[in-house]
Amino acid sequence: MIGICFSISGIIFLSIFMVCFFSKNSIKSDETKLYGNLLIITFIGSLIDIFSFILYKMGVDVNSLLYTLLAKGMLVYFVAWVLIFTSYVYAISKNSIIKYRSIIFKIIFVLSSISVLSFPIDFKKTANAVYPSGLGVNLTYLIVGVFLTVSI
Repeated sequence: MIGICFSISGIIFLSIFMVCFFSKNSIKSDETKLYGNLLIITFIGSLIDIFSFILYKMGVDVNSLLYTLLAKGMLVYFVAWVLIFTSYVYAISKNSIIKYRSIIFKIIFVLSSISVLSFPIDFKKTANAVYPSGLGVNLTYLIVGVFLTVSI
């Protein structure tokens, strides 16, 4: 229950940030585009999280197609978020060792998303929650871990 409160609070703050960011005439640079993309994708991910919680509380079977699609959508969201974040870090780093190339990150995103979506996931139930597991989840953890390490 605490997690959903965090997501709802996050949606409220993200809405405020998005209104402030998108209502201003900002400089059209790679940095501002990536930051705007981070705001949008974080908002979408929070909506997926809230919708998944609602479905779980309504008693929808976790092995249903809808729940599986939402879980896989959340995994793709994690991959997209970390790739956009890494792109943002490289775009704002003027003395970066690795040059930021948008096309490389897009190719990595497409290949990673296809891989994550194609691998099966299972759901493990505990008393208060449902956790996805399986090869698709492990691949997501690997991708996120690698790109967070690279962005440091």
